[in-house]
Amino acid sequence: MPSNDQRPDINCTEVRRRILIDPFDSDPALLRHRERCAECARWAMDALGFERQLRQTVAVAPPRGLGRRIAAEHQRRAWRRRMGAGARLLLSLGLAGWLGYGLRGWNEPAPTLADVVREHIEREAPHLREHAHLSDAQVAAVLRQVGGDLMASLGQVDFAGLCPMRRALGAHLVIAGSRGPVTVLFMPGEHLQTAQQIRSDHLRGRVVPTRYGSLAVVGVPGERLDSLIERVEGSVSWRS
Repeated sequence: MPSNDQRPDINCTEVRRRILIDPFDSDPALLRHRERCAECARWAMDALGFERQLRQTVAVAPPRGLGRRIAAEHQRRAWRRRMGAGARLLLSLGLAGWLGYGLRGWNEPAPTLADVVREHIEREAPHLREHAHLSDAQVAAVLRQVGGDLMASLGQVDFAGLCPMRRALGAHLVIAGSRGPVTVLFMPGEHLQTAQQIRSDHLRGRVVPTRYGSLAVVGVPGERLDSLIERVEGSVSWRS
């Protein structure tokens, strides 16, 4: 019996149905399709944005009396799942808008871009174990879809694909570092005032502002981030 990684590709209809049911689904077949299909990647980006907004609003400490309404919404979730994916998305949008309006002022701070990057890398961790040794032409084809032009080789690239970020599609690369695989995320439209650090038990990284948005370079502890950031920025130019 074939493994999950060897299953045949799925079509756009199935991809979108599953994204609506679970925007965080990390099935390799689903991820492969999103990396090749810009329309489905945009669909996933919108669904993830709605889901994050919903989670942020229901996670805050509610004002007096709102807890009962949130508890009632939790009880209705099973019913919404049975209604079908399209109806579930509409209900999620309505609830997020209602709660966001009613709780303005009580909301916890939104996650930083560094938080979003760390979550994205952890959710798509299987890419860190790929060994595709992509050609420069394959890498350039991915970068062109987000407005970048590969001017010099990035060295060994084992994965390259599109990924939905908060505001637009980004390019997700995995390159070989001195201590292990390094994730590189080009994020057009994600503008920062200052750099942000990424630290966890097994990750060290930095998100830096660029002319087109932001660049994240994340590896294992001990990786030489400064030289990697310099190499990556010097290897890709961006169309205005």
